[in-house]
Amino acid sequence: MTETQKKLRKENLIKNTKKLDDAGISYKSFNNGIHLKVGCYDYFPSTDLFVHIRASYNKNYGINNLIKKLNIKKEVFSENEKYTLIKKGKNSFKIKQNVNHCFMGGAI
Repeated sequence: MTETQKKLRKENLIKNTKKLDDAGISYKSFNNGIHLKVGCYDYFPSTDLFVHIRASYNKNYGINNLIKKLNIKKEVFSENEKYTLIKKGKNSFKIKQNVNHCFMGGAI
């Protein structure tokens, strides 16, 4: 890796981590901030890559896309919610029990 690439990755690491802080999204930091656990996602701010924990084959890129995905989930789930309402028809709902939570406090 060239010096220019190293410099760019370091700048991305700082900039993208700051964006998460500014958005009020909590995360766990690993390997000196190179790897972050944000909700149900592993996020690498230096390369802008994020991967869902349970679907590692599905790679996504972009801090803004990650924030959008987290905000969508924030509307659907609450931190301690055990059930989700799923709309089936015009006036009917199905109640689904949430079994596998992989949410961190505050992130989702």
